[in-house]
Amino acid sequence: MKRTSALLALWLSLAIPALADTDWEKRVRQLAPDAIEIETVERKGEELIVRGKAASNPDISHYLRSLQKSVGTPSLDYVKREDDLSHFSLRVRIRTGPAGR
Repeated sequence: MKRTSALLALWLSLAIPALADTDWEKRVRQLAPDAIEIETVERKGEELIVRGKAASNPDISHYLRSLQKSVGTPSLDYVKREDDLSHFSLRVRIRTGPAGR
């Protein structure tokens, strides 16, 4: 019985963080307006790194406000205009607690 409990605890400690990362990625992708294509979402500790492309810079601004309301504090790393699209990278410091989850 002890061995089963220890294995279950080990499995949960490995499985739950992966599920949490998936939940954050889903939330970040769902918040993106139609004019934004999210290419990658990567979690590093309490920060998400999001890369994508948008039809315009105002679309990115709208997305940043949505992230701030629902996920945490965003900061824009860069925006490059190329091929009539705005390619961007941003970071979101994940808000923890009831407001963040």
